[in-house]
Amino acid sequence: MEKLGFKAIHFHISRNEFSDYSFGLRDEQRSYPEKFTVGAPFRDALTFLQPGQHAVSHLPPDYDVEDACRDFNIKVLFLFRDLRDCAISYMRFLADTGRDKSRHSDWMKAEDGPERFRKYLEVYNWFFRAAEPLLSWRNNDRAYSVQYEALVGDFGEEVQHGVLDMICRHLSIDTDSIDFPQILRASLNVSTLTWSGNRTERSDYWSEACERAFVELGGADVNRQLGYG
Repeated sequence: MEKLGFKAIHFHISRNEFSDYSFGLRDEQRSYPEKFTVGAPFRDALTFLQPGQHAVSHLPPDYDVEDACRDFNIKVLFLFRDLRDCAISYMRFLADTGRDKSRHSDWMKAEDGPERFRKYLEVYNWFFRAAEPLLSWRNNDRAYSVQYEALVGDFGEEVQHGVLDMICRHLSIDTDSIDFPQILRASLNVSTLTWSGNRTERSDYWSEACERAFVELGGADVNRQLGYG
């Protein structure tokens, strides 16, 4: 977003609190989010968001959120990804940072790979249920849905540039002076708060047992709604 001219306020906005990552060391931000947490209704966090700025969230578009977005005239980019990869990526993030007391969790004691992921799913069995309410953004006029795989170039450069063009149009950005290849080079595969060093390789973590757990926990049902097999 910064490469398109938007300024990050470095907020992660939740229902009754927000994380303010506009200060502090990156390692502290990644490992000790409680140091940056402010207890407040999400509407209070939105008052900090000015035109030309952006924040991140995992809030679904229920009545309260939709009402607040309308009042503050907020546009939304809904980024979605195959939930298999999302779940693995989140596990890797927890393992890398130690968040949520993960360093002392039983699943961390397992060998890194399918066995660790299977044990992780036993603890984070809520992950896919939590994702389902977010799907409503796909039918929300305030939001433009962005498929992660398309944005990172998995379907080719033409599709990738088309997605970036639609993002610009949704945000009312004039694309005449936008260098799409340069923007993408500067934005992808860079260090961020959630970056764990490289892109998740599903084959390193998946197994038949993991697939069974994925189906049993509802991940496959939500994935189909997103257009994944």
